[in-house]
Amino acid sequence: MKTKYIFFLFIVFLLGLNTKAQQKDTVIIDKLIEQCKQSELYSSDSALYYAGKALSLSQKINDSIRTAIVYRRMGNVYLNIGEVSKAVEYQNKSLKICETIRYKPGIAACLSNIANIKTAQSLNNEAIEYYQKALLLFLELKDKKGYARALGNIGLLCQQMKEYNKAVSYQVKSY
Repeated sequence: MKTKYIFFLFIVFLLGLNTKAQQKDTVIIDKLIEQCKQSELYSSDSALYYAGKALSLSQKINDSIRTAIVYRRMGNVYLNIGEVSKAVEYQNKSLKICETIRYKPGIAACLSNIANIKTAQSLNNEAIEYYQKALLLFLELKDKKGYARALGNIGLLCQQMKEYNKAVSYQVKSY
């Protein structure tokens, strides 16, 4: 009986160590993701370096949400440097993970990012469809910033398409 009790305490101790190590890893991943985000516009190499480190660590600890976030950030970097096919690839990887785990904030962000890619490809009607799907999720999640950004982006697309009344309507709603 005493042996079983000691074994039980040992297992609890090991689980506690694992949890603390995992918490430390998530803090590191979050810092790497933030470094990636801050580097996106001025150094794609740095951004991809930080993303690669974050991806490796998030996969090591099986953190699906952070893995999806890293893929999404990588997609943004590739879009910024004009590598559209890689941008699509990474946004789709992120979207697939988010859909699998039913992570709605991630799904909404991916849909919005895919809309940005469609906009860059001058596929305005497809972009609007993706923004509208994202809008529904942002509304459901009560994410006012995401909702406002998507409305504003639809307004800009309507302006590009010379649909000025719609553009004004979306822009006003975004405030």
